[in-house]
Amino acid sequence: MSESIASNSHDHDHDYRHHSSHDHDHSQDDGLAYFAHKYVVPPAKYYIDKVLKRQDLGDNIPKRGGVITPPIASAFLKALGWTIKGDIPNVKKAVFLALPHTSYWDGVYAIPCIIALDLDVKVLGKQSLFKNFASKAFFDWVGVIPIDRANKGSVLKATIDKFNERTSLFLGLSPEGTRSYAEKWKSGFYHIARAADVPIVPVAMDYATREIRFMHKVEPTDNYEADLARILNMYRGVLPKHPENMSQPLQDVNGIYD
Repeated sequence: MSESIASNSHDHDHDYRHHSSHDHDHSQDDGLAYFAHKYVVPPAKYYIDKVLKRQDLGDNIPKRGGVITPPIASAFLKALGWTIKGDIPNVKKAVFLALPHTSYWDGVYAIPCIIALDLDVKVLGKQSLFKNFASKAFFDWVGVIPIDRANKGSVLKATIDKFNERTSLFLGLSPEGTRSYAEKWKSGFYHIARAADVPIVPVAMDYATREIRFMHKVEPTDNYEADLARILNMYRGVLPKHPENMSQPLQDVNGIYD
C-alpha cells in the first residue's frame, strides 16, 4: 500500500483517534460541524447526481421481490431527510462496499435503502446464527450467507465459491471491518472481486448531505494499489456519523492532517 494510503496515525503530531466523543462536550450534531471544517475538498463527483429509484434498476440486478415494503422503506428514508443517488450497474454479480462505517446508525439508514430499492444484497454471517429453524428463516430473509469464520483462509475461498455457485449475487462488505478506528482496510473485498471476476460498487453514506450514493463501478485489475487509490478518491468529502472513528485510509484521502 502506498505511503499516503497506509500511513500510521502515530506518524502525525496529533492522533486523530484521540478526538473521540468522550474527549469533548459537543453533541453528535455538533461533532459533525466540529470535524467538517477539516474537509478541504467537496464531495467527489464519482457518481451520477440523480435520485435513484427501484424503477431505475436493470433486469439483471438481483431483487428481493418486495411489493409492500419498498414504498414503506422509501417513505421512512424521506421522512428522515435521506436521499438515494447514483446508479447501479445492470449486472448479476458484484461486490458492494459500505463506507464509511462509524456507527450503528449506518445500518438504520442502509437497510431501508436496500429495501426501498428492492435490492437483494447479501452479507456474510456466522454459521452459528443458523442454529435453529426460526433463526435460519429470519437470517435467510435478511440476506445473511452463513460462513465458517474459524479459518480466515477458508472464509475467503468459501465466499469466492458462493459467487461461482450462484447465477446472481450482490455481496455487501465493509473493508474497515469495525465501527471504530481502523489503521488500514482489509483487502478481502478486492481478492474476492478479482477471483470471482465481478465489479466493485463503492457506496457512500454522507451525513453532511444525508445522501446514500451508489458510485461508479470499479473493475478490479492486477494493480491493487492503483485500484484502491481510485476507490478511496471516491470518498473525498464524505462525512461519516462519527468522523473521529474514520479509518486511516479515509483520513488520508481527505487530508485530515493537511
